[in-house]
Amino acid sequence: MTIRLGGIERLWRHCLYSHELGQNYVTTVDHGSVEAFFNDVSEEEAKAALGLLEGQSQDSFETPVTFAASDLKIPATYIVCEKDGAIPVFAQEMFSEGMKVERVNAGHFPFFAEQDRIVGIVKQAAGA
Repeated sequence: MTIRLGGIERLWRHCLYSHELGQNYVTTVDHGSVEAFFNDVSEEEAKAALGLLEGQSQDSFETPVTFAASDLKIPATYIVCEKDGAIPVFAQEMFSEGMKVERVNAGHFPFFAEQDRIVGIVKQAAGA
């Protein structure tokens, strides 16, 4: 996302559900699940990364959405993570409707296994 005085100019997303207005979702995540989140890195890297995870506010799951990605009228790029064990590719493709799509051969946190590729995509999405 590029932010400048006056608002958001561009947006990038990856591995996110795109909610519709008025919807909410309650989801539970097993933070011990290496396969869901870190199936594209070594076991050692996965364990270290799991230790970095923080809890997520329950409000983010239970509060109805009042502003949807489809409301944005700015360029948006969605990164489809083809090895994501948490959000299937078909779902990511649904969420990316109307956005420019970039694909990476990575899991849920693509910046671990595909750092250079992700930096390139974000720079391009930011217009840099």
